[in-house]
Amino acid sequence: MRRKYELKRPNGMGSPTYLGANRSKPFGARVTTGWTDEGKQIRDYIGYSETRAGAITILDEFYQNPYNVDYKNIPLKDVYERVKRFIENDYLKGDLSKSSYSRYLSTYKCYLSTLGKRRMVEIKKNDFQEIIDNSNLGYTGRNYIKLLVTKIIIYCNDELGLKLNERLYSDLKVGKKIKSEKHKPFTHEEYLEIEELAPLNDIAKLIMIYLYTGLRPSELLEIAKEKTYLEEDYMVGGLKTENGKNRTIPIPSKVKPYIEYFYNKSKGKYLITLDGEDVNYDMYEGRFSNLMDMFGFDHLPGDTRTSFATKCSDLEIPDPVIKKLMGHSLSKDVTNDAYVKKSVKELLKYLER
Repeated sequence: MRRKYELKRPNGMGSPTYLGANRSKPFGARVTTGWTDEGKQIRDYIGYSETRAGAITILDEFYQNPYNVDYKNIPLKDVYERVKRFIENDYLKGDLSKSSYSRYLSTYKCYLSTLGKRRMVEIKKNDFQEIIDNSNLGYTGRNYIKLLVTKIIIYCNDELGLKLNERLYSDLKVGKKIKSEKHKPFTHEEYLEIEELAPLNDIAKLIMIYLYTGLRPSELLEIAKEKTYLEEDYMVGGLKTENGKNRTIPIPSKVKPYIEYFYNKSKGKYLITLDGEDVNYDMYEGRFSNLMDMFGFDHLPGDTRTSFATKCSDLEIPDPVIKKLMGHSLSKDVTNDAYVKKSVKELLKYLER
């Protein structure tokens, strides 16, 4: 028997269609997507519902914010693969650091992939917010989720014509960035325990390198193998400021065996690998924390840099030399300019103390 419903919807506003009782969602929301050469309508379904009222809601939402129905079924994972190509291109051009590139990839794999099979037009802001809230990440990690969601939504709107609501990313809450006050140098006793373990443990080796070079955690992880000059006792790398980028980093004799160890083990582009893989900051931070827990130490990865600066000061190494070694800016006075011109061998003399 023919079903009776409310008045017909206005022309151009789509129609709910009953598709039969043997379906979990028997009502389809159908819209006109074009016309044949003969002047007949081409119609496509944009969604399905358990009730006619639900199908009407789908239609109303569509006409409030119409999108390209050619991509109505595209899942998040397919959009990510397209966005990933842009991220890779930025990395290859040098517009994106290795650390940021790796974090985008791990952000999708570890968090957003749980929505991978969902259609983009079905995903709500709360779906993304729930992932952020349950991630147990700090501010930076949560913000990477938001940044990747932003890239995905903008791609959907600009390239696919889906016209998704910008609130899907603009309203996401990641909390406030809290500047850590915990940074403190390693004690002499802690240093001795790390030194004792270093020959047997790769993370302890890395900590020793950090303690003797003052490198930021991400800086060492992004040094290229080809920029490591073992015979000349220096590396070239660095991040952040103009003074920090592409600076000469002397290799003290105390940790040269560890740098040689990683150099000989690396089969790829970067000096540092763990278990045959390139290392990003998240991976290092996790293993660093595990080692600190094992020792019962209370330290952050950046504490090695604090330790380096403190030790240099204790040894009365001139401040311009410390700034030069750590990649900090130097004022343009005569004294500092003289220190800038010091050779690797002269800088090493200070580190060998």
